[in-house]
Order: sequence, then C-alpha cells, then structure tokens
Amino acid sequence: MTRVSYLAAKYAIIAVLCIVHYGHAFTQTYAGCSQIGHVVVPLTSFRNMNGFMVPVHQSLVATSSLVENRPGLSMSANSNKKPNRDYGDSKRNFAALKKTLTQQAVRSCVFYMNEFRDDVTVQWLKKYDEEMKRATSTEYLKTLMTKEPEQVKVQRIMRRAMGGSGTNPYLKNSSSFEYTVDINPKDIAQRLLKIRAQIATEMIQDLKLVRVEDEEVVRHRSDVVNFGEEEAEGTRRAVHDFTDPFSDSTPYRFETYTILMDKITDIALNRFKSEARILNRSKDINWLEDILKKNGDLKNGALLEKIMDGKMSITSRSGSSKPKVIDPMGIAQEIMSYREEAAEELSKSLEGIQGENARISLTLLENSLKMEMDEADAVARENKFGFL
Repeated sequence: MTRVSYLAAKYAIIAVLCIVHYGHAFTQTYAGCSQIGHVVVPLTSFRNMNGFMVPVHQSLVATSSLVENRPGLSMSANSNKKPNRDYGDSKRNFAALKKTLTQQAVRSCVFYMNEFRDDVTVQWLKKYDEEMKRATSTEYLKTLMTKEPEQVKVQRIMRRAMGGSGTNPYLKNSSSFEYTVDINPKDIAQRLLKIRAQIATEMIQDLKLVRVEDEEVVRHRSDVVNFGEEEAEGTRRAVHDFTDPFSDSTPYRFETYTILMDKITDIALNRFKSEARILNRSKDINWLEDILKKNGDLKNGALLEKIMDGKMSITSRSGSSKPKVIDPMGIAQEIMSYREEAAEELSKSLEGIQGENARISLTLLENSLKMEMDEADAVARENKFGFL
C-alpha cells in the first residue's frame, strides 16, 4: 500500500468515527461547504433523480411516521422518533380553535347579511361583540338562542328628488319614514350553527395542507441550494387557491386558513420547547428563542425556512466532555412533525362540531318545551283554581 493510499484510508476511518461519535454527518450548507464552529469542511455531493448536484444532507431521508421521505431533511442526534407524549394542551388548543370558529362564523354571517342589505340585523348582532369575546363559543350561541324576539324601529331619510342644485335652499331633504324590523335571535343562532359547521368542514380539509406546506418549504429550500435564492424565488408553488369565484367556500376562508396555520405553528413551537425541556436541551431552546425574537414578523413557512437557514454550531456543556450540536435542520424537522401532529389532533376534534351543534339545538329545544309545559301547567292551574 502506497503512503497516499494509507493516508486516504486513515482519514476515511477518522471521518467515519467522527460521524458515529456526533450522531449525524449532515450540516448546514454554505456555497458547497459545511461549517461547524470555525472549521470549514467540503461537503460530499451526488446527483439526484433530476440530475442536480445535491449535498449529502439534501438526500431523501426517512424520518418519523409523520415525516417521511422529505428531501432536504436529515436525521440528527436530536431528531429521533419523538415519543407519543401528552403535553396537556389539547383541550385548551381545541377550545381556542372553537372560539375562532364561532368568530369566523359570525363574520361570515354578517357578510351575508350585508350582501342582502340587512344592516339592521348587523347592528343588532354587534351588541353581542363583547359577549363573544368574554364567553366561550357555546355560551355565546346559547345566549343568542335564549333571547326573545325583538322589534327594532328604523327611521330612514328619503332621498331628494333628482335634478336641481345641491345647494338649493328650497329643496330641503327633511322627509323621512319609519318601519319596524322583526329580529328573531334563535333564527340568527341557527344560521350561525350552519355556517359554523361549514367552516369546520373547510378547516378539516385545509388541515390536510399542513404536510403539503411543509413539503413545499423543503422543496423550495432544495431549489435555493441548486439554483440560488433569486431563481428559486420564482419556483414557489401555492398549496391552495381560495380565490375561485365559483367556489362555495365561506367568504373568509383564506383568512381562516391563515389563522389556522398560525395556531398550528404556535402549538408546534410550544410542544418542541416542552419536549426539549424534558430532554434537557436548553441550548436548542435558547437558539430557537433567539431566532423567534429576531424574526417575530415571520410566520409558518417563512419561519421554517429561516430556522433551516440558521448556522449549525457546536457548543460545550458545562461539566460535560461531549460537545452539543445545534442542528437547525433537525430542529425544523421536529417542528414540522409537531405541526402535522397538531393538525391531525385538531382535525379529529373538528369532526365533532356537527354533533356539538346538534346538542346545543337539542338542549335549547328541551328548555323551550319545558317552558311551554310550565306555562300550560300554569294556565291549567289558573283555570282550575283561579288566580292565586
């Protein structure tokens, strides 16, 4: 064996031992190089199925049951299959989502009322804005359903006759007329329940796009590596289209989708930090908090891209001889996994909205029947015994 062959074999063995020791061989890419601390090492690359040169850590890697075959993600020491842990936030998350669901139902109902120029009912419904903020979604709906019908007097000023000067003092616009509008809160509440059920169905459909969004983030990042930032920007793909005028979607579906994705990401970030605390990964938490603090305006995919673009680093723990690796790709992978987990949880919970709506209606119907029976009983007593 020549000296060159001997040295090549020696360094290859050292490289393999380093990979085994640190738990992963993939690092953040900077112009074809890997940066670990202050040491820059060339990356090995290969041609992918499209013929592009891709760094090793951009290869297809099986991750967890929720994150499979993601191009651009790598397994790190921190991103092993996460435990199926109960973080105790599921009920709170769903309660917050139900409140959003009811709020969007009210907004959509107001939109439809305005379409039919029913501004009187819109103004009446606004009286309960504070109730909606304070109470739970179920309490708000029950409040409306228990209200008695009302009559609202409306005064309108008649339009001035066409023609003449706008400053003509002899053409005074003083004529007006009055009319009464009947408002039945129970009917409004029933409309809200129907819209609420439709929005819940849309949410279930849109939650399936969380995984698609994550995959698009990874795909776009791969394009950045292959083509550069400027050219890759033109390859972005939309994962939804809520602008179709012939769609039967509710009027604020895109806004609802945005709120939904924000909630999903917040849940994922909180669960990542909770799990990191359990595993004593304070360095990862501090690194992520720093990213969030510096990029508070970024949401969802843009935030995930910023996390992926973070610098990989090695730090030393106090009292430990083993260095700690901060792996942005691994952290992004875990957050994506938590996003998909949260989407699945909320989707299953939303399937119960139809049943909840039915229970609300049934409870109020029973109360209404009971009141009618009490009134009938009172009338029977009066007929039998007279006034007491």
